[in-house]
Amino acid sequence: MEELRKKRKQQRAKLKSDSKIKECFHFDKESCEGKIKDAHSLQKNGVLSLLEYEINKNKVVYSFSHRRLSGPMSFNGFESLGKKECSTFHGFCDYHDSIVFAPIENSEVNVQSDEHCFLLCYRAFAKEYHAKIEANKGFENNEIYNQPQNKQMREEMLKGSELAIRDLKNVKNRLNSILENKNYSDLDYFIYTLPYSVPIACAASITPSYSYSGILLNKSEDFNDVYENIMVTVLPTLRQTHIIMGCFSDDKRSITYIDELENLSEKKLENAITSILIGDIENAFFSPLLWKRMVKRERELLMNEISLTSPFSLSMIEEGFFLSRLNLFNMKYVNKE
Repeated sequence: MEELRKKRKQQRAKLKSDSKIKECFHFDKESCEGKIKDAHSLQKNGVLSLLEYEINKNKVVYSFSHRRLSGPMSFNGFESLGKKECSTFHGFCDYHDSIVFAPIENSEVNVQSDEHCFLLCYRAFAKEYHAKIEANKGFENNEIYNQPQNKQMREEMLKGSELAIRDLKNVKNRLNSILENKNYSDLDYFIYTLPYSVPIACAASITPSYSYSGILLNKSEDFNDVYENIMVTVLPTLRQTHIIMGCFSDDKRSITYIDELENLSEKKLENAITSILIGDIENAFFSPLLWKRMVKRERELLMNEISLTSPFSLSMIEEGFFLSRLNLFNMKYVNKE
């Protein structure tokens, strides 16, 4: 089993190397200074520090996308990750990473500020955009995808990623225009704050297939259909947990999605956000403390739901909004150790 884990780790490292792209997301390339840095989409010494928990004398965090193998096709937990390697991407030069995000890095995030909410959405989307262009490069270059038996899979994944990048470039340009003109209210925001700190965080952009009620949104065989994005940030602080969603005000499908969530009761909303974290988001991290506080049934449920919603899952899942049977924002997971 240890040999299998080692091989999987080597394959992941090789794919990461084959996929690497260093490119500043900012609109003004002329003013770029310094190296393209390994930027954090979640604050290393703020948010990620709140998620750390000591295991075997090391402070670590967990990710839904880094499960621990217990057999060739089975998992029984999560790999331990250092916060230094979490949520990073080579998406900004030193100068722009420092100057653009100074308002949310150098002071406490104010979710009542459109500027602060925009910067969280901007960074979340930049991470997702960078992940997509790197994935496309990986499909082209990595030896596993270039094996003869994987030719059809490679072609399908390349086609899908190229279409996604086409749509994402338009979003990138619009977000950069908002940043350049400081029109931060050009995004519509939905904010939900819990009065306690839950050790879970994410910074991502999603194109959901269905709304909560099951309305078809971003799922089409028409290559000309442009998918609509929703930027999602889950941000724990010492005393609260903020959930911030943002989208363009003229993206009707995204507005429908957010409006439905906004009209849910608190418990249903927390369950819906849990569902999104498990089913739709890769760049999500949580504390081993949360896993520790789960009973056996909850752990089994979580592992099963991650497998069920994986893009590579062979299981048939119901058409519609994936609804988890867990609520990861339950008071019992509060960060109080």
